[in-house]
Amino acid sequence: MLKKWLYVMWTTIVYGLISGLLLWWVLRMTVPNFILFGSGGVGEELKGVSLGLLTASMTSVLGFFAFLMLKYYMIGILKNRLKVWNFVQWFFIVLAVADLFYYFSYKGQSTQSAAISLLLPALLLVFSIIVAMWKVKLTNRGALLPTLFFMIVGTALMSLPVFKADDFFSTLFMMVVLLVCNARQILILHKLVKN
Repeated sequence: MLKKWLYVMWTTIVYGLISGLLLWWVLRMTVPNFILFGSGGVGEELKGVSLGLLTASMTSVLGFFAFLMLKYYMIGILKNRLKVWNFVQWFFIVLAVADLFYYFSYKGQSTQSAAISLLLPALLLVFSIIVAMWKVKLTNRGALLPTLFFMIVGTALMSLPVFKADDFFSTLFMMVVLLVCNARQILILHKLVKN
């Protein structure tokens, strides 16, 4: 079992690095004056981007492990009350989505218009729904709610540090990397626990 988790960890890091470097290159080519880390040239920025991507990927791995521990802990506490746990998950999903839309429309991203800022929570919501539907197709209908919970609430919590940057493209960059890493982990979970 440890080999499987190590496999998930290092492959998630690879997914994060590849997707992040591709997105960095696209943003660098299309967005004028886009500099993510440092101003010492492309080589210095590439080194900073790689370290940032490594950190984001590891945050995703640790967040996934925390999600699994929370899930099994709550199921253990609420043995015969699965509906309570489902309600708690729905509550936090709705709260996270509402809070993100509120934050990006009124508090954050002061340098961008509200319409552009609202693209980030919309991206999170749409991508999470697509991943949840894909997970249901791979497994069963019972995977919908936990997948939505992890993809929305987990990604929102992991993205909190980058919200302080108050820059649309930096937030987009890290959120996309976290979404890719989180989606990859949740979509292969059933293969890890399969006998």
